[in-house]
Amino acid sequence: MPDVLLALGLLLSTATQLRPGGSPIGPGEICILLWLGVVFARRIGRPITASAATYPVIAFGLVLILSESAGFMMGMAIEPFFDVPSIVHDVVAYTFLISATVIISIEMKDDRRRMRVAWLLSSSGALALLLQLGDAKGWVDVPGIDPWHFDRVRGWSEDPNQLGFVTAFLVLLAVYLAARSKRIVEASAAIFCCAVALVTGVLTKSDTFTVCIATATLVFLLITCRNWLLAPRGSPRAAVACIGLLAAPLVLAAALPFTSAFTSAGETYSEDLYYKDNQGDTRLMLWKEALEKGLDSKLVGMGPGPHLVKKAFKRPPPDKFESHNTPLELFTQGGLIASLAFIAFAGWAVFQTCRAGINSLAALSCGLLVFSLFHFVLRHPIFWFGIVLCLLEADRVLRGARETRHPVVTRVAEVSSAKWALS
Repeated sequence: MPDVLLALGLLLSTATQLRPGGSPIGPGEICILLWLGVVFARRIGRPITASAATYPVIAFGLVLILSESAGFMMGMAIEPFFDVPSIVHDVVAYTFLISATVIISIEMKDDRRRMRVAWLLSSSGALALLLQLGDAKGWVDVPGIDPWHFDRVRGWSEDPNQLGFVTAFLVLLAVYLAARSKRIVEASAAIFCCAVALVTGVLTKSDTFTVCIATATLVFLLITCRNWLLAPRGSPRAAVACIGLLAAPLVLAAALPFTSAFTSAGETYSEDLYYKDNQGDTRLMLWKEALEKGLDSKLVGMGPGPHLVKKAFKRPPPDKFESHNTPLELFTQGGLIASLAFIAFAGWAVFQTCRAGINSLAALSCGLLVFSLFHFVLRHPIFWFGIVLCLLEADRVLRGARETRHPVVTRVAEVSSAKWALS
């Protein structure tokens, strides 16, 4: 039951249309709160053991809180007006998510439970996406839900990009589950979940979804090629990787006559992407203002909440805008320290998964980082869960590799730590 609550909470956290009366709390947040209550009730009187993901989460959380506090004091001194509801919303959201993620990192330390939550999230996500697609096609009717934003599917979210973020995560998570499955039935189920999420993500027409999946695919292929090259001599996979590397120059030479066509197609796509709904100019203007705001605050930031006022359309004070870029948004809120802390936090997950050679999770961590460059992801619980999953799985693989190389030393260390715990 607790694992079901956590999976549903992560999945429904972006279902903003299901929140009553525009409330910041919806079914997703309620499920996570219930899960936390069950966990605390079970943990009373029992020891708590940190995991490999706990310390990075705590470190980033502390840096974020301190930098946001310093930024808020600077903002009080230099900002002419404040968006108080947004400030309160960010303070509550950061506190809630950091606390919940620390508990998640501790509870998900067990490998079987972690995989159970991942499977519940993937399977329930596929069912929810099928229901949203049925609603969009008119086959089912979900009361109070408008599944379309013009010609883009948004499902239960207010913004198609929110659904695009969830579907990108579910696609990459299903790829990992399929790669780790030991039975054909499990692999087939994971592939089905991946297909449902991929189709839904395409229907959102989210450009960030496309860039995220493309980047993740490239990372997946590169890490796979690396793993195959490191395979024992004589392995078929190593032979395939070597043949592919030897054939790469020939493929590039054969593609030279089509360079102009590829270049022209790339320019056309990038221009369409830039000028679509004038989003290119809007994003660049917001990013430029975010840099200016961060520099005006002496690299300290101006505290939680949005701080940008320049956009294609104006709003009267105190309404403001966000920069749609996580490092830049943190630069305006918590200054240079908060921005660098986020890059280090997400980058550590990328480094660990690449180091462990988990191609699917390396793709997932890179996909999360790509999405953070075009949207503010820190208020999405599923982002935090993705980072924790990557860190814990990477630690499992790296720890297993160390035990394989040095079984005697590892066993002595385990016995010594057990004696110390009993004394």
